[in-house]
Amino acid sequence: MDSEPTRNSASPLFENQDILPIILSFFDPEAFQNGRMWVMQEDTRRNLLSAALTSRAFAGPAISLLWRMLDSVVPPLKLFPNFVSVNDTHTINNVMKADNQDRLASYTRHVKYLYFRNLRETLKWHVVHRLSNLDKPLFPNLEFVNIPLAQYQPHHASTTEMMNMLFLAFSKSLKTIFIHGIDSVTEGEIASYLSVLDQKKAPLQKIVLGGCITHNTLYLLDHFTQLKYLSLDLKDTNLTSSVFISWSSLPFLTHLAVYLHLNASFGLDSNVHRGNLEDVAKFQALQNFRISGAPVELLRILRLMGRSDTLTDIVLDMNASDLRSQTESHLFAVTQADCIRECARFHKSLKALDVITTSGGPRKISLSGESLLCLSACKQLQRLWICGSLFLAANDIIIRQIFSNSCWTNLRILRFPYSVEGNSPSILSLNTIATNCPNLVALHICVDLRLQSYESLKKCLKGNLRLVHNLEALFLLPLAASADTADTNTTKMAIGVSRYIEYHFPYIKTTRLISKNSPADLVWWEEVRILLAEYREIRAEDARVGGS
Repeated sequence: MDSEPTRNSASPLFENQDILPIILSFFDPEAFQNGRMWVMQEDTRRNLLSAALTSRAFAGPAISLLWRMLDSVVPPLKLFPNFVSVNDTHTINNVMKADNQDRLASYTRHVKYLYFRNLRETLKWHVVHRLSNLDKPLFPNLEFVNIPLAQYQPHHASTTEMMNMLFLAFSKSLKTIFIHGIDSVTEGEIASYLSVLDQKKAPLQKIVLGGCITHNTLYLLDHFTQLKYLSLDLKDTNLTSSVFISWSSLPFLTHLAVYLHLNASFGLDSNVHRGNLEDVAKFQALQNFRISGAPVELLRILRLMGRSDTLTDIVLDMNASDLRSQTESHLFAVTQADCIRECARFHKSLKALDVITTSGGPRKISLSGESLLCLSACKQLQRLWICGSLFLAANDIIIRQIFSNSCWTNLRILRFPYSVEGNSPSILSLNTIATNCPNLVALHICVDLRLQSYESLKKCLKGNLRLVHNLEALFLLPLAASADTADTNTTKMAIGVSRYIEYHFPYIKTTRLISKNSPADLVWWEEVRILLAEYREIRAEDARVGGS
């Protein structure tokens, strides 16, 4: 007699509600990578819906992933049978019954990200008021809100009705808000939204705002005492010192970025006196600081900052597009040097300094190499990145002064811009830099190959002890197009340069000539690369023969 069939038990794996969401996320790995917010593909939605309908074990995790991100607050409201929509204007008639509220909560508890895409939709205020006064927040686990106001169409509906739905974007777990495209029409509503978040003690840790923002809004930011990341892209805004100083009271703020664009400026209040210890921004935990704008505005901000033992990364992005004369270019470079000098005040902790110059004009900006001497006090510096529309005036003598006494032994990445013709370093400066920076792995520098001949390079190799450096990436910039390269783009010089580089830098993995001069430079550099590979192979063969 046949034995009675046994019932197959479900795998314990399918009973683990922590592992199942990870398994289901492989329907669309990019959409759930590292917990980030990605747009889910339509195929993924269909697959998750099929999984939810296939098994009770899959239903919960699949629904959670499907409702993880919403681009509007309207879809969950459609769960109410008395939901009404007319021409993108939504309302809920009559009473919101308890069973309908429970059904709503069973879905909205999964929402973590709100990314508003259609700002033409409006929600009647009485609906917002009723939903705001539920026993629990509409989105109890909401963590992220993105509001792209640049898509706002003011002719479609009144500002108040359009912004109503924003007041539902709240929870005790809300940590991040992105609001871009703020203008004079929507700025008041954004200030009201932030005020509501402040009153409800939202634990915001990251705020990113962009647009025309008044002091009424800027003064609200220091109310969010758990804030760690603050980024402001300001347009037509006069940021004042009192507002900036108020942010320094945030005890956990580690990242601060201020971009002054399109007539935005920074001014000192009349009651602020430079040198008064009470009138400085004493950031307690700031680690990463980025400012963008005209050098004179950046200099005012840097001078307002008090000393810090936590600040490790500074990025100065300077706009030089409005320079109209050589005098203005000179003043720009002087102010730029003053900004670098102010950064040196943070020498105890500074590990990375980026100085970026953006310019759309023809004026030449020449930064003196002596302006970098103040950075010798920054013993912890690991990255120095100077690039953009400027030239660095630093010959071999200045290079030796900058790198003397091995002050940057921790430096790993160094980038210099194009050099000034007649005041440029030679290829011998590579050895000077690498010798004083033993941990340097990437070097980006402009050299004048005309300063050395094949014979002088050959003499350097014979007369000096070989010092092996750990440099892995070398990027060379030739001088500007006006420089004559006829005497350097020769096979003889290619031999000298390749021997010099291979002799001192045997561990280089990447060598590149970044040339804007002519195709002839690139052809010549390819010859250097071939010779480098040959010399390296010969040296390796000699080592094998010597070892045997």
